Formats: sequence, structure tokens, C-alpha cells
Amino acid sequence: MKKNMFLAAAAVCISSYTQAQNKKATLTEDTTVKQLNEVVITATRTEKKVKEAPRSVTVFSAADIQKLPYQNLGDLLSRSEGIFIPGALQTPGSLQTIGMRGANSNQTLVLIDGIKISDATSPDNVLDFSELSLANIERIEIVRGSHSTLYGSSAIGGVINIITKQNGKKGFNGNISSRYGTFGKNTGEFTNQAFLNYTDKSGFYANAEVLDTRVNGLNAIVDTNRNAALKLNERDAFYKTDMAGKLGFRNKKADAYVSYRNNFQQSDIDDGAYMDDDNRTIRIKRDLITYGGQYTFNTHSSLKFIGGYSNMFRRDRDDSTFRNGMSDYTFTSGKYSGRNWNNELQYNWNNKSWNLTGGAGIVKEQMTLETFVFYKSPFFSFTSNGKIDSVNSNTKFVYLHTEWKKVLGKNLLSIAAGGRLNDHSLFGNYTTFEVTPSFRFADKVLLYGAVTSAFNAPSLYQLFAPNKDFNSGITRGNESLKPEQSLSTELGVKFTPTKKVFVTLSGYRTRVKNAIEYVYLWNGNTPVSNLGFADAYGDTYLNIGTNTVLGAELSFNAVLSKKITISGNGSLMKGELDYSTADIDINKTKRNHVQLYSNGSFLNKDVNVQKLVRRPSTANLSLTYKPVAALQLTADLRYVGGREDVFYDSKLGPYGALGRNALNDYTLVNLAANWQVHQQVLLQLQLNNIFNEEYMDIAGYNTRRRGLVLSASFRF
Repeated sequence: MKKNMFLAAAAVCISSYTQAQNKKATLTEDTTVKQLNEVVITATRTEKKVKEAPRSVTVFSAADIQKLPYQNLGDLLSRSEGIFIPGALQTPGSLQTIGMRGANSNQTLVLIDGIKISDATSPDNVLDFSELSLANIERIEIVRGSHSTLYGSSAIGGVINIITKQNGKKGFNGNISSRYGTFGKNTGEFTNQAFLNYTDKSGFYANAEVLDTRVNGLNAIVDTNRNAALKLNERDAFYKTDMAGKLGFRNKKADAYVSYRNNFQQSDIDDGAYMDDDNRTIRIKRDLITYGGQYTFNTHSSLKFIGGYSNMFRRDRDDSTFRNGMSDYTFTSGKYSGRNWNNELQYNWNNKSWNLTGGAGIVKEQMTLETFVFYKSPFFSFTSNGKIDSVNSNTKFVYLHTEWKKVLGKNLLSIAAGGRLNDHSLFGNYTTFEVTPSFRFADKVLLYGAVTSAFNAPSLYQLFAPNKDFNSGITRGNESLKPEQSLSTELGVKFTPTKKVFVTLSGYRTRVKNAIEYVYLWNGNTPVSNLGFADAYGDTYLNIGTNTVLGAELSFNAVLSKKITISGNGSLMKGELDYSTADIDINKTKRNHVQLYSNGSFLNKDVNVQKLVRRPSTANLSLTYKPVAALQLTADLRYVGGREDVFYDSKLGPYGALGRNALNDYTLVNLAANWQVHQQVLLQLQLNNIFNEEYMDIAGYNTRRRGLVLSASFRF
């Protein structure tokens, strides 16, 4: 297998070199110059070039996405500094959550066409990135740092805005592609994708795209079970179908659209780290509608409206009554439904000295869930039902952001400031602010700073989970929860010595207060050292703890010659957690003992936890070589530093809690070849994890081994 992979790579390189000598340059676009001139909107809600935006920004275009033989959103985002996505390197369909600048997975805001995408059915409203494909994507804008003033809840670590395709070339055109890959012994992934666009000279356009993926994957867990009768080693399957379409009209004055997106997937999952299960599946279905319009009155002002509706359904089913001829006598089923509504009106005005952006809107969330557990053994049986019937919340908001500019010869001084007022249906009013000064020296150097606040609203589950303890009467949900609050400071520089070189460097500090934690409660009349199962008084969510993160980031792009381009980035990060007994809500806990599930500590005294879980330092390096115009060869290196992970430790208290273990750092090397056989035909080859198969992304779970991806696309 290994020999064949390398022979295939050599064959592609040799044949492309000999046959493409006279091809026209279709892959010769100067990516560094392009990135400098790329217009980014998400950073300030107004158009700015990347080199002029006073925040840390990365843009992935449709061309960047097309050049990746293995198209996976988590893999793509992980190529950017400050981002780590556990699960992105596991078998397809595995849970993928994001960490940006050390923020928790529910503290990074993900948007599609400016509309928030999350999973209101999950306990902490976290999006699973395996749900999102790269179908019908025009560009992805990543803005690091807190942005709640412009975007509201969850924007503590940063904002990722996925912008779908709009009008294209005049007339009918499209693209058809197929991809086959392996990522370990007896694995396979087969993906077919088709895109069709029609754009009329009048400005009307319509497009549609369909993606279908079928995977026969790895056994997702590391099997350490010594009992041969219980060894399953099941290869986890995954299939996914995405459909997307958009209708719109664009001209110099007006831009209006409506889009629909349907995602459906089914994944085999397991019972946890080191615990296989051949009968558990999760199905996810999401229907997303987005719509909007913008009218430009003149060169100084415009009015914009955006909105969206998301309806998500998730089903978790585990029929483990019989496994390999044996039984654990248990059947479980969970049905979860979450809905989001977003509507917002925005006005922009500008002249030579001022930019003004203001807006108002409303966000609504709704959740229902129903769980069922059936246990029947030769000794006893029981049935348990749980239900949350249509709980909801809404947030009304208004914001204003201004920027003052002053030209000083060849230099430019700018001071931006803004504020946002949020009115949440449960915790009331909450405000955020930001101040961002910057100074640009002769279009070569941009120095900027930022002082920003942000917030993250509690999830519907954290607020309303109905589970009630028989002894204490305390419910799991806590309607008294406040939003998590952050304050961030950042200093950065963007350096453009020539049109061929672009360097960014930034340092930041983020402090999050009122962090929401899941906790166990224990009988307060019993000393901690004497607690037993009879002293269990339930569980709940509390605002307790402060999270502090310090970090630095570097990125660069350089065109060394007409044939060689190099780019890279790196992130250094460290953080800690502090818990104070003074922050305990005694009205909720009724003065019972509080134990943190996240690390097992009892809060009978102040606690400090060094190091954050799954927040490593990272580095990426990419070298591109074009021996001829139609051939592009790329070598990618990815480094992930050592980090803390978690596992369930039964020794931490009577019920157990999450313990810590250390995972080693790892380095991965991938090679890729893009061959433009014809103006309409692109062939691609990628070799993954060439030198390293023995690495671990999440404790107890397998990662992709050495693999090969072949793809072909036809553009018409």
C-alpha cells in the first residue's frame, strides 16, 4: 500500500511535468498579493483590506478551498493561527469542537452569511464542526479576539463567518467533482459533489450544490479491552448529504438574496474513551434559511437587512441490549430539537474622516428534548423518561460603532470605538464595548491595539434542565445564571515591506469571569472526607470561576520567486482557572458542598488550576513549488504541542469526575499535487501523515493514519 502510494505520487508529478509545459498559467495567482488586497467585512462590518483591518484576520477564498484535495472544514480552519479543533483528525463524523485563543468551545461565534449557527440542543450550545461541509462556500473570514459589540453572544475567542456563493460568470456554468481517499487500513471515503450556477446580465442569479459523502472508517476508540469476548473493534461508518441553493439579485445599487441549506448525516459513535459500541448512532438534520438585502444610496451610505431561521434535529440511539452475543440490558434514545431566529437591520455611513455603523435586531432560541432509558436484566428492570417541552429565550440588541480617521502626510491615524446594549429575556440588560486605535505608516506598517469586552449567554439546557434531586429538591437547570463576561486587550502589528511579503504579529490577554461550570452537590452536613453515595444531593450549573489566557501569534506569507511561495503561522498560549468560594450561589446550592465535575475539586477552599484542557501551542508551515504553470506541488507541516486532556476518574469523589492526563506533542507532514490538465479539468493527489501514524489527538480515540486522497473536478 505504502509503495503504491508513493509510486502514484511520482507518476502524477512526472506526467504533469512532461505534459503541462505549454499550458497557460491557471495556478499562478500570487496568493500573498491577493491576501493583502482581499476585502474583509467581518472585522468591522465595513469593507477593509486585510492589511488595513486593525484586528487579527485570516481569509480563505473559494480558490484556497478548491486547492485542498481533502476538503474538511475543521482541517481547513486548523491551518490558521490560534485555532485548535479536537476531533478534526479523527475518523470522519467524530465530534469536532473549536478552541480559539484559549476560549471554550461555546465561546467562538460561527456565522453563515452573518447568521449565528449553533446547536441549541446541546448542553452548552456548542456547534459540532463535523456538521458543516465546504459545499457552496465562497469565502471564510476569521477574526480573532472578542467581538460581542458587533456580533453579540459567544464572540469571546473570535468570529468565523462562512459566506456562501453569490453570482458567478454570466450564463450557465458549474463544477462536478469526485474524491476517493483512505486514512488507514481498510478505510475509505468517497465523495461526489456538483455545483450549478446561472447568472443573468440583468443581475439575477441562481445556484445550487449537492454533496454526498460515504465513509467506512477507523475504529474511533483505542481498544485496550483484554477480554476477547468483548473486543469489538468496529469500524465506524459515516454518511452525509448536503444540499444548498441560493436565489438573488445584484447590481451596483441593490443586493438581495434568499438561500436554503439542508444538512443530514449519520455517525457511528462509541460509549467514550477506550469504550467501543457497535449499536450507537447519532443522526443530525438541519434546515437553514438565510435572507437579506442591501441598498446603497450613494458612495457615503447604505442600508442592510439580514435574517435567518435554523431548525435542527438530533437523535441519539443506543441499542446495546446485545453486543457480540453479550448484553448490558440497556436501551437508550434521545430526541433533541433546537430552533434559532435572527433578524437584524444595519446602517452604514462614511466620509473621508468618519465611518459609522449602527444596527438593531433580535435573536430567539428554542429547545425541546425527550429522552428514554430502558433497563431489563434477570434481576430487575426500570424505565426512565426525561423531557423539556419548548423552553426559549430571546435577546434584543442595539449597537453603534464609529471610526475617526486623520491623514498625516503618508500616515493614517484611526480610532474606532463602539458599544452594544443587549436585553436578554432572563438575565436582563448587559452592555459591551470596544476601543481600537491604530496607526498606519506609509502603507508599510500598521500598529493597532484593542480593548474589548464580550459575553456568552447561558444555554437553554443550563437554564432549564428539569432534572431534580430527590433529597435536596435542587434542579439541574439554574434560571439565575448570568452571562460569562470577558475583558480582552490586544497589541498587534502588520508589516508589508514589499508586495511579496506580509507579516502579522499580535499578543493578547483575555480574562473571563462568571464562567459557567457543571457541579455535583453533596450533603453539607457531612464532612467532605466522609461523603458517600447517600450524601449525593444532585447536580447543577453555577457561575463560578475565572479563566485567564495569555497568548502570542505570528503569521507570514512570502513569494520567494515566481515558482516558490512559503507561508506559516504559530501560536503560543497558556492559561489558568481560579475558583473562589465567595462566588458560590448559596441560594441555589442551599449551602451544600460543591464539587467541580471538570477537575474533581471540592470548593471548601479557593482553587487554582494551572493549564487549560485541549489548548495547545500550534504551528503550521506550507511550501508551494510550481515547476511549470499548470502544476502546483505543496508540502504542509503541522505541529501541535503537548497538552492536557481529560478522562473520567472514578476515584475523584464518590461519583467520580474528570481527571487530567498529558498528551505528547506531534508533527504531521502532508504532500499534495494540483495538476491543471486542461482549463476545465483539475486533478489532485494528497499524501497525508507520511512520517507519523502514532499520534493521539484526544485521549482514548484513534486518529487518521497514513492516507491517500485522489480527486478530479470538471468545470464547465
